[in-house]
Parts: sequence; structure tokens; C-alpha cells
Amino acid sequence: MFAVVLLVVLCASCGGDDSDDGGSVDGDVDNVQEDGDVEQGESAELSEVNPDQFDLTGDFALKIKSEQMFSTLLGDAPVTIATYSYIRFEQDGLTLSEKRKVCDVVLSKYAEGTLTEYPKAAVDGYRLVESDITLDTDMGGAKYQNEYYRLLGYETEDPANDSVPEDKDDKRLKDHDKDGNPGVTIQLSGNALTEGWVYIASFSHYVMEGIVIDSDRIESTSVDADHLQNVLDAETMAAKAGATSAHDPDKPSSFVMVRMPDGSDCQTVLDNAGEWFDEEE
Repeated sequence: MFAVVLLVVLCASCGGDDSDDGGSVDGDVDNVQEDGDVEQGESAELSEVNPDQFDLTGDFALKIKSEQMFSTLLGDAPVTIATYSYIRFEQDGLTLSEKRKVCDVVLSKYAEGTLTEYPKAAVDGYRLVESDITLDTDMGGAKYQNEYYRLLGYETEDPANDSVPEDKDDKRLKDHDKDGNPGVTIQLSGNALTEGWVYIASFSHYVMEGIVIDSDRIESTSVDADHLQNVLDAETMAAKAGATSAHDPDKPSSFVMVRMPDGSDCQTVLDNAGEWFDEEE
């Protein structure tokens, strides 16, 4: 058994098996894996709300930006974790059905240039998450609230209460990236002490709150998340030692959803992320 690594694996949340990871849930965010609590606080100032009636049915691109502070053998460092997802909404009155598929997970460098990378096979290991949301109104300014679990490298019927696997022989492990190794494989690079493959099982629990700006945009008011990731094995001893993570108190996490043309997919999200999310080159 190796040390715990706490990361955001957002989130959260596809490809591979299209079944639900636990979907939308009710419960107290503070009751799940207390060591991994991330209370992100309020997001930045919102865009101007269009007060007219809206219909969100269609394809959306989602970016969740999680501001973390990593603590490793190499020291402490801030990390920005961006998760990009494809969303399909179907709205019927005040009921909003959502299907969410993760397209990519991108981390900034930390701890002497260390970079964590999620190969496409690992990203594809995230299973589709489906949930139904009840809106308070169908007029601009409506509250968007969603809570769900995201698992990678293992499966359980009770993610809120079951522990995350810590041993590579745990029967709950799933080779979601189909590479023959326990759990899912990610890669560390940029530092000789930690460079190489790392095999993980991870748990995430998200509570996302936002405001419907209009039919084409939803912006966050807060993002709370729990993240617990266990290292099953790794190429280097330093990587096996893992890291801990907590939210950066100086930078609130946030999310933005923007409408895409019907018939879009993950590639559409990634091809247009720079423009839609005002990203710097």
C-alpha cells in the first residue's frame, strides 16, 4: 500500500463504458472523505443576466478550473487543474437532464517543474455521468445546482461510504484505460525524482452551484469538491510517496458552460476552448 495522493480528477467526470458513476446524489459534502475536503468558496463576478425565459436544450462545453495547493516531497506549490467536458442538456419545464463526458484534464506544472499528464486512454476511462436537475425558474438568473460522484480506476455501488482502493490486488479495481495495469495509468514528467508512470484509483465528489445567464451560458457561484486519489504503484519511490492537496485559499475555483452547435462532441470542446473560455496561448 502506498501513500495517498489528493488531486482533482474532474470532476469529473467518460468514453469507455457509458454507464452512470453514481449520478446526481443528495447528501452532505462534509461527510465524504474529510481528509480530501476542498471548499472552494465563491467564484468571480458574474456576467450580466438576461432576465428572459430560457431553454438550455442542446450541446454545451464545460470548463472547471480548480485552484489547488499541492504538498509533495519536493515542497509546496500552487496548481491549476482545468477539466474540459462535453455536456448534453435536455430541458422540460423546470427539469434539466444532463449528460456529462470528460474530454481532457490539464494540470499546470508544480514542485520543481513536475507535470502530471492524463493520457487519452486515462481520460477515456471516465464514465458518462447522468443527472436530473430541478431549476427554480426558467427565467434568466435561475439557480443551477448539481452534485455527483466521479470514480476512476475502480467501481463501487456506494461511492459515498466505500473507501478508495489502496492495494493493487483490490477486487474493486477496474482497468478503465485497458493497459493491463492496476487502476488507471497517469504520467509524471519534468523531474527525475518522480518521472514515470503512476497507477491510481481516484474518487471525486462535486457540488456545483451557478446562475443561468441566458440560453447560451451558465456561470458558477461556487464549486465545492472532495478528491481522494490513491497510488497503487509507481516507477519511482518519490512518486509512490504521493502528495496531498487542498484548495488554494487565495484563488476560488470556478466553472463556465457555453453553448455549442448541435452535433458537437469532445473534439469541438477542445478545438474551441481557447476562444470560448478566454484562455491565453
